[in-house]
Amino acid sequence: MAESPTRRRFIPTITGNRWGVFGLGFVLTLLPMLLWNLASPIGSSPDEPTHLVRAAAVARGQVFTQPWDGNRRMSEAKVPEYVDTWILGVSCYAFRPNVPASCVPPITGDPDRIVETGHTAAANSPVFYAVTGLPSLFLDGSKALYAMRGMNSLMCATMFGFIFMALSQLARPRWAYFAAFVAATPMVFYLGGTLNPNGIEAISAGALLSGLVVVGSRMIRGARLIELLGGIVLSTVLLTATRNISLLWVLMVVVTALLLSRRAILKRLVRLPSVWVAIGLAALACILEFLYYIHPSLTAQPQQFNGAGTTFRDGFTYMIQHTFDYGIGWIGFFGWVDTPAPSFTLIVWASLMLGTVVAALAIGIGARRWSLILLVAALVLVPAIAQAAVITRAGFIWQGRYTLAIVITLLLAAGIVLDRSGYGIPAVPLRRVATMAVWFMAFGHFFAFAVTIKRYVVGDAVYLPVLLLHPKWQPPGTWIVLCAAFIVVIVGASIVAVKALKGVDRRFLPQTVALSR
Repeated sequence: MAESPTRRRFIPTITGNRWGVFGLGFVLTLLPMLLWNLASPIGSSPDEPTHLVRAAAVARGQVFTQPWDGNRRMSEAKVPEYVDTWILGVSCYAFRPNVPASCVPPITGDPDRIVETGHTAAANSPVFYAVTGLPSLFLDGSKALYAMRGMNSLMCATMFGFIFMALSQLARPRWAYFAAFVAATPMVFYLGGTLNPNGIEAISAGALLSGLVVVGSRMIRGARLIELLGGIVLSTVLLTATRNISLLWVLMVVVTALLLSRRAILKRLVRLPSVWVAIGLAALACILEFLYYIHPSLTAQPQQFNGAGTTFRDGFTYMIQHTFDYGIGWIGFFGWVDTPAPSFTLIVWASLMLGTVVAALAIGIGARRWSLILLVAALVLVPAIAQAAVITRAGFIWQGRYTLAIVITLLLAAGIVLDRSGYGIPAVPLRRVATMAVWFMAFGHFFAFAVTIKRYVVGDAVYLPVLLLHPKWQPPGTWIVLCAAFIVVIVGASIVAVKALKGVDRRFLPQTVALSR
């Protein structure tokens, strides 16, 4: 059956035009993040109240702080009164999944009155908070808080757009695209829709790898090269502008990209002035962030959690034994780590993540395989070492989302390795498998969204009839409208994803077109 002219034009648009790819990637990842923004009560994501306070403070010039007299374990911040009075109410449902968000009082407080409060995010880079805190300078109340989340969403969607834009310039990015779809887990969208630096940290790591691999493996010149180098610098800035461990992520991404690059291309790149300018700017960003991170602690006393006093050896052993128990945080562990994604969602992503990485390890050879082994080792060892290093004085602090940067990097690297495998496997059967996987992920996204919004509307243990007839809390636009909008967005994104996979085969494997008709 012949395809319509409209469809023939649509496929090249999403696979052949790099800025068209960027635009689609940006829009189709921004929309679900914005819906997560509206569906999640302000302050409901992990540590969001402290991130909101820090953002409002940094936007007002408070880059460096001092211990707060009200609680010496926190850092001082001077913010509008509505920010301070509102954050106290979030505790009524945090860690209590059966309690809906209706217990939080309305946001009140004079937006022109600056009050003193505390936060625990002083150790993080101020750059992330400077950007996300901007709306608090000209908005107030809930509008300001939702807009601050929206700034995070814009940064995350920009990095996602760059990931797809960069991957579209690879020779045949079928599995690289697919890996990017898998990397866009419900947790990634959730973190991108709330105010938490883990989202932009993870997505920027993937963007950095994508840009570096394309530049290091293809003969790219002119405007395309400048665009990619600009994206590499920007992703480095955004990645390092989160937490101190992000400098380690940069190092690991660079090493992975070098292992996936071609030596002849690298020799050519070192002779280009534009490449050295990009290297210099990226290095400058890393150095400036490093100088901030080694600044003497601004909190007089460290926060302490369960497990404080445990030895390094016991902490390391525990983390090694429970490494993949933290995997739920890669897929979906919402709220104050009190609302896990439904089993269907967890099974879908666990299967696709494991299948993608194992297939790449089995097929990859030489440096390509070693790049994956390096990342898998980091996924196991870095959390164990990082947690063991602080467990005696701070207790257990590690959570699964902290390694999302490595998970996304690993998945994208696996997709790139699969594309370069050279195995003569028919494209059509593989595309059908990938298509089914895309739709399974679509269902998984919606189930995670619906379960989480239900938790805040009526509580986790309440049955569906109560949700429909007696909602206790309503997000902006009502939960029904948001769920309907999420279905439309995720279905639209899935259709584009399927067409993108098919478009790759049409561009690079024209012989498969006849088989698919």
